[in-house]
Amino acid sequence: MRRFEVVFQPGGRTVEVVEGTTLLEAASLAGVPLEGVCGGRGTCGKCEVRAKGKLSPSTSSERRALGDKLSLGARLACQARVLGRVVVEVPDASLRLGQKILREGVTRYVPLDPMVKKRFLCLSKPSLDDQRTDLERVLDALGEGRAADLNALRELPFVVRRNEFRVTAVAVDGTLVAVEGGDTSGRCFGVAFDVGTTTLVGYLLDLSTGEEVGASAAMNPQAACGDDVISRIGYLMEHEDGLERLHEGIIEALNELISELCRDYEVRPDEVYLISVVGNTCMHHLFLKLDPRNIASVPFVPVVSDPLVFKAEELGLKAHREARVVVLPNVAAYVGADIVGGILATGLWEVEAPTLLVDIGTNGEMVLSADGRMMACS
Repeated sequence: MRRFEVVFQPGGRTVEVVEGTTLLEAASLAGVPLEGVCGGRGTCGKCEVRAKGKLSPSTSSERRALGDKLSLGARLACQARVLGRVVVEVPDASLRLGQKILREGVTRYVPLDPMVKKRFLCLSKPSLDDQRTDLERVLDALGEGRAADLNALRELPFVVRRNEFRVTAVAVDGTLVAVEGGDTSGRCFGVAFDVGTTTLVGYLLDLSTGEEVGASAAMNPQAACGDDVISRIGYLMEHEDGLERLHEGIIEALNELISELCRDYEVRPDEVYLISVVGNTCMHHLFLKLDPRNIASVPFVPVVSDPLVFKAEELGLKAHREARVVVLPNVAAYVGADIVGGILATGLWEVEAPTLLVDIGTNGEMVLSADGRMMACS
């Protein structure tokens, strides 16, 4: 299939795309944040650009939205498809400008008990009187271990001997997943992500102390495919590779946040052992590459609402090889894991007086706690 160059001005950002790619898709690939409120349906008119080069004929949506401006080179980026080399002028009005993202808030005391633990061990060396296996030696020293991951077993004999049997064991829920040379017990970090429809926020946490080390935020790149969850679902239904694109976009953005947090706070990505993720039910599904289309129509049924745990490498997140990703449960199709996170963070179920938790975002939800019950709506 033929490929053509698309140049975005001002700035000169250039990208090579496959014939038939829309200018909106090309802009996303080039890192140009064009508006895409309607998810590429050509109804909002916010992705208007000026283009010169070989493009597909104007659509009825463009003729309706642009009228006489078509003769001056105006096109809707979501409708115009690349058929040759194109130069695109992007007006300021068509850009998704950066927004101020809230990254700080109040906290409450929570007993520290992460599922990932690191412990420094000074192991006794094997002898004719002590012929325990390397794994038995480590698990006995831990006192709470039950099993070991295959990768940990493969590395175990080399790591313990290279470091004179002074090692740090990394365990997930009692399962040994890694053994590191020397004392690295103080280098155990996690990242908590809030995947919003419009914004993404990541918090770097020290799992040894429970303290927040730092925070970083970014715009959700999926916004180019629609401002709200219904537009995103419409986008994936109208594009054969829509789910793949939306999933890859969010994973790439989260990896950038991990990289930024690690760089800014002098933490190596392989020192990140735990990642937690919350978001509304649609964002939850897109993060996991689950098709959310049945959320959009009666009877509004998600693929899953249970809490989930995966390895980071299964999702393409760049952390420690054995890092776990904890995805909080959803409540319903339009009350997601972000609300569950809010309930846990505030201790809403413990309050005595009737209390209302309100999440004001692109999608709004609220939870009322009263008389030992909680009721949620969106």
